[in-house]
Amino acid sequence: MHVLFLDESGDVQAFELHNSSTPVFVIGGIVVPARNIGALTTNLLSLKRQAFPRLCGRSAPHLDWILAEVKGSELRKAARSPRRREWRHSLGVLDKVFDVLEACECRVLARVWVKNPGDAFNGTSVYTFSVQRLLANFQAFLHIQGPTEQGIVVCDGRTKRLNVGVAHSIFTQKHQVSGDEYPSIVDLPTFGHSDNHAGLQMADFLVSSLLFPMAAHAYCSVIPSCPFVSPYYERLRARYRARLQALQYRYQDAHGHWRGGVTVSDRIARRPGTLLFSRP
Repeated sequence: MHVLFLDESGDVQAFELHNSSTPVFVIGGIVVPARNIGALTTNLLSLKRQAFPRLCGRSAPHLDWILAEVKGSELRKAARSPRRREWRHSLGVLDKVFDVLEACECRVLARVWVKNPGDAFNGTSVYTFSVQRLLANFQAFLHIQGPTEQGIVVCDGRTKRLNVGVAHSIFTQKHQVSGDEYPSIVDLPTFGHSDNHAGLQMADFLVSSLLFPMAAHAYCSVIPSCPFVSPYYERLRARYRARLQALQYRYQDAHGHWRGGVTVSDRIARRPGTLLFSRP
């Protein structure tokens, strides 16, 4: 049994320079062996206590530390700080995040959407399509593990209307007359609260602290005066590109095309996904 935890970063609005919409939308997460979820949780709790000792009161029970979230956007903000103490602390936390992901045998699946300023962006379609493709990649991963391997999907909850819409799209693919497109995934995605799931909190670190700023730096530096692009994000690309690339789950389909891993749709200049992992 494996569990895919999914989270997103950025918004699903069209990107305009004069408003607060983001130039990048990322949805992705981690595939965790079910046997390692306990270790993942224990390591995350220890990481919070060590790196953020004031996050909870001194008398807070150890397990209550799961409720006090450290948002990936906060680490991203610290990573672009000109203050040495802040960005070094952020990188120290992310170093340990990678240590945990590697120790718990996690794999990474994600889709990155780079918006072109002024172009339409159908957020509902993009989100739904992304979840479908990520589940297809997860299905391929489970198939490779063996005929009895099964998986479940836990997404960070949004609103009921949005959750129901994307879940129903998977329902129609699992129960269509032509056959189940995700036979190894036992049911539709379930939606959880990130303050209850260590897997969702680690997925948030991945998409908000790493993939969003790395993609913004790699693909959006050509956008003049974009507030979501910082030259300090180069630190993240330089430090983590190799470790992130190694955690991807990639595979070849029946036609020999590479699928999975971190897939980038660049609507500005159609640059390849490999740019994300190139030396900045």
